[in-house]
Amino acid sequence: MKRKRRFYIPRSIKAKMVERYIFNFRMKPETLQKHLPSDYLKPQVINGWSVMSFCILNLDKIMLAPLPPIIRFKTLSCAYRAGIFDYSGGKPEP
Repeated sequence: MKRKRRFYIPRSIKAKMVERYIFNFRMKPETLQKHLPSDYLKPQVINGWSVMSFCILNLDKIMLAPLPPIIRFKTLSCAYRAGIFDYSGGKPEP
């Protein structure tokens, strides 16, 4: 049986970053614990506080190369992070 050869097209995403904002703040560990999705995740506590941050990213002229730049997209995204420990394996891991 002959195997079909797949045609490979290298792809990459290109975009122009318009704006990026990063906000870092502290919050009470009890408050953060209420918003964590499982019991084995625990807030990392430093001097009585936990750390949260979020980033707002505005991208313009997003295109998938090697497609021609006829169709371009824009996006405004937000991502958050929290300092936590994972106790699912018994030993805490950041």
